[in-house]
Amino acid sequence: MTDKELHRLRRSELLEIMIAQKRAQAAMERRLQEAEEELRSLREKLDKRDETIRELNGKLLSALDRRGAGEGELRSVEESAVRLDRAVSQIERTAAICSKAMQILAERKQEQRDPR
Repeated sequence: MTDKELHRLRRSELLEIMIAQKRAQAAMERRLQEAEEELRSLREKLDKRDETIRELNGKLLSALDRRGAGEGELRSVEESAVRLDRAVSQIERTAAICSKAMQILAERKQEQRDPR
C-alpha cells in the first residue's frame, strides 16, 4: 500500500489493518514457539540417541574383546553401526529443517515489526 493510499484510509480502516497485523504477528509467534519446542525436542532425542550409541558401542567393544570376534560378528557390528549412523543423520537433517523453519519465521516476524 502506498503512502497516498494509506493517508486516504479512515481511522477505523487503519485500526482494522493494525488489528489484522497484530493477529498475524501473534499467529507467527505461536508457530515460532511451536517450531522452537519441536527443535528442542528433536535435539533432546538426538542427544539421547548419541548417548545410547556411545553406550552400545562400549558394550559391543567390551563383549567383542571378551569373546573374540569372528568375521560374521564383525560384519553384523558394522551393519548395526551403519544403521545407527543413518538414524542419527536423519535426526540431524530433521533438526536442520526445523532450525531453518524457525529462522524463516523469525525473519517474517521481524519484517512484520519493521515494515519497509
